[in-house]
Amino acid sequence: MVTTRVVINPNVLKHYIVRSNIDPVEIGVNGLDEILAGKRQPTFNQISSIAKKTHTPTGLLLLPEVVNTGRSRLRFRTIGSGAVKTVSAELRDTIAEMQSKQDFLHEEVEGNLGFIGRYSGTRDARVVAQRIREYLELPCPLEGGTPQEVLNGVRRAVGDIGIYVFFNGKVKDNTHRRLSLDEFRGFVLADSKAPVIFINGCDSKRGQLFTLIHETVHLFIGSEEIMEGIDYVTPEEAFVNAVTGEILIPQGRVKNQELRDVSDLAERYKVSEAVVVRRLYDATRISHAEYERYMDYLDSQYRKNSQQGGAKRGNYRTALPYRIDSRFFRTVQNAVESSHITPTEALSIVGVGYKGYRVLAQKAGR
Repeated sequence: MVTTRVVINPNVLKHYIVRSNIDPVEIGVNGLDEILAGKRQPTFNQISSIAKKTHTPTGLLLLPEVVNTGRSRLRFRTIGSGAVKTVSAELRDTIAEMQSKQDFLHEEVEGNLGFIGRYSGTRDARVVAQRIREYLELPCPLEGGTPQEVLNGVRRAVGDIGIYVFFNGKVKDNTHRRLSLDEFRGFVLADSKAPVIFINGCDSKRGQLFTLIHETVHLFIGSEEIMEGIDYVTPEEAFVNAVTGEILIPQGRVKNQELRDVSDLAERYKVSEAVVVRRLYDATRISHAEYERYMDYLDSQYRKNSQQGGAKRGNYRTALPYRIDSRFFRTVQNAVESSHITPTEALSIVGVGYKGYRVLAQKAGR
């Protein structure tokens, strides 16, 4: 049997082992001292073992340099637009995984996208919303069908213009490392060639719809502001929220509505009640006090439901193709067929095992 060895940068390997706070002896890899000293290269199985022990995506250990998860092209949003002070290992590793995918795409995709930062100088939320809606060829408003069907339609539209969208509620396939909805709802990695949006799969479909549009708006206005560790409610963020709200429910649609219409409007436009209440407030249909009271009520309901709800289990063969952007997977397949990468590297880049890769390949029709 042939043992596959991989070429790694020992400094990258050393960085992630030190970051994990795990004694190298506990990793249990023979010859680890020589590997870290650059005297010999590890096998792929050894790299996989190190990744598992240190809770590090395998793809990161194969990169030539350490990935900086604090770079300015990162933006993410949280429940209630709360401030982000610390980043969990789960969020950090998910960001790193998406950056690894984006780095691969950046090398494979040709040409720059013309819409990145297109409306950076425009500060009329209605104008920007209308232009983005037209660019994406979205109906106005987004109504009809189930929340899932509306979300799927927007995802297709976003993908058609060159944005890669991923969904997941855990770190890769690790059911023991769930993503916290209280920590973040999604994030975007801006890039002129391969922008990536990640959506927390633990959120509701209506919440995911808002996040998908919200992060897409960030790309159109070309934001470079770091979201980690700062007050989230900046003027720019308020503007992005206003544009997102206008795309979901144009202000003209709520000019004659009242608080008693919140549930009906949420159902009609496939959004959360929080979005409707905010649109009523923006249209001066309710006072600030009424807005605050309703939002406090919705927050209490969310906390109550979070405590009562349990982890949902889905069908792996159905869920996996939904989680992984189809255009991304086709790019990986093309890279394998063109001998740009090996099949083993493809598994690492996608972040699945052989079984998962076959599921995705069957879905892609190859």
